[in-house]
Amino acid sequence: MATEKTIIERSPFLEKEKHDDSSLKLANHADHGEPINQLITRKWRPLIRVLCCSLLPLTLLILSRNNLRHNHLYYLPEIFNERKVFRQPDFGSLEIPQKKIMPDRCPAVVTSRSDQFGFDFTEDDVAANRWQFLDFSPAESRKSLRGEITVDRGISSQLHDMEVIVITRSSDEDDLTNVQFNKSDFMLNMNYTYESSDVCTEVHIQILLRPSNKRFLERFDIRTNILDINYEPSLGWEINNLFTHTSHGEIFLDSRYPFEAPLITHNVSMSSIDGMVLGFFTPDEHLELHNEAGGIEVLLCPRLSDGILFDPKSISITTVSGRIRVGLLHDFWYSKPYTHQTKIESISGNISAHVPHGLYTNISTMSGTLETMIRTWGAASPNTTNGIYTTSRGDSSVTLCSPSDASSDRDYNPLTNTISTHEVTEGKLWVGYPLTWWGSMEGKIEQGKLTFNGHNLESVTLREGYVEATKGKADSQMKAHITTGALYIYLGLFESYC
Repeated sequence: MATEKTIIERSPFLEKEKHDDSSLKLANHADHGEPINQLITRKWRPLIRVLCCSLLPLTLLILSRNNLRHNHLYYLPEIFNERKVFRQPDFGSLEIPQKKIMPDRCPAVVTSRSDQFGFDFTEDDVAANRWQFLDFSPAESRKSLRGEITVDRGISSQLHDMEVIVITRSSDEDDLTNVQFNKSDFMLNMNYTYESSDVCTEVHIQILLRPSNKRFLERFDIRTNILDINYEPSLGWEINNLFTHTSHGEIFLDSRYPFEAPLITHNVSMSSIDGMVLGFFTPDEHLELHNEAGGIEVLLCPRLSDGILFDPKSISITTVSGRIRVGLLHDFWYSKPYTHQTKIESISGNISAHVPHGLYTNISTMSGTLETMIRTWGAASPNTTNGIYTTSRGDSSVTLCSPSDASSDRDYNPLTNTISTHEVTEGKLWVGYPLTWWGSMEGKIEQGKLTFNGHNLESVTLREGYVEATKGKADSQMKAHITTGALYIYLGLFESYC
């Protein structure tokens, strides 16, 4: 184990004196040499004395400015004052989530069929104010069945609140009859009888919502084993509970256009087994996304529409082995105290997450790598405690951002009362906290290298594999721990690492 620590020397005069003594020894040695050397030395001595007198004040000024600038600063000289000392997560390279350009099609179609269904709702009866689509087709039928479900904005003149149009195409006329639909008042069921992988049948389901400024639905539920599911933007409805599941298909939700009849969803739960979960999500209240082997790639968007309250309660994004990538349109989030809880977890998948921090943020992967940038806003009270926790078995990079510059003057700095823990079992851990963080910290590595940089520290204790420091009189507490690997902690070197 090794600990690197360098404190700026505060005795520049000592270095100067040593340098002058060395020069003097050389001069004395010259006195015992050839007379020409003595003559040259005596001839140039007045000029050298003038130069030294003129350069010395400038040198002292530079050194004194250096000492003042780096007061209470612990650093590594070879990397000091370089933003690259901290590993910067490249969240700018996060690609915008994209749904499939074209759904899967059958190579040859010889027959087709069209079906249409209508549904109406009433808000007076909660039991009747819901709708569900259930696809009972077995998972093995994806060898011959494919298609997608699209939820889109309809037209004002359509006959029903919701109209469902189904187009079925097949390479075999007999297989067309294997696709069956059953309708009840508030439910549409689909079933496909799988017979052979030699045929190809595709189903395209379009769910059209009649535009309405006041349409409220208690529950909207889509479940399928095979089909892709797309939610188009500007649906204009308010749904209390939105459930979506596809075992082997893809889910895409688009909330990019917040001012044009947005879809308001208070509680969202979407899941897949090995498909992708993608899109632009607005966590109006509770957002839950889950995947097993498939990945999750989402962009978190705020609610910007006038007159619509935006107050997230919880954000949960989890996988078993799939990769998680989360982006954040942070420039558009309201500058106000947020109180939501965020959980991003994977058992073996890698995590790259740019997340909004409320009262609690937990990001962890048991055997993957982790990169996260955590955005903060003002707190409603100076006594409000918030928590941040990260855990990984592989490499981990944690960047904590200063509260938004646009935060209200009435808000308090949340980074004076933050309880945080960062742990890595085996690998490298980078931790970067901004100048606006105040409190006490502890870093420990059981086997490996410890690197620590800090600014404005009142007390520092450094020994092999351990560092302890205090910054200000606030109540924040940060702990970083590694079992085996390398630990890098950068505390308050910059206004913000973000």
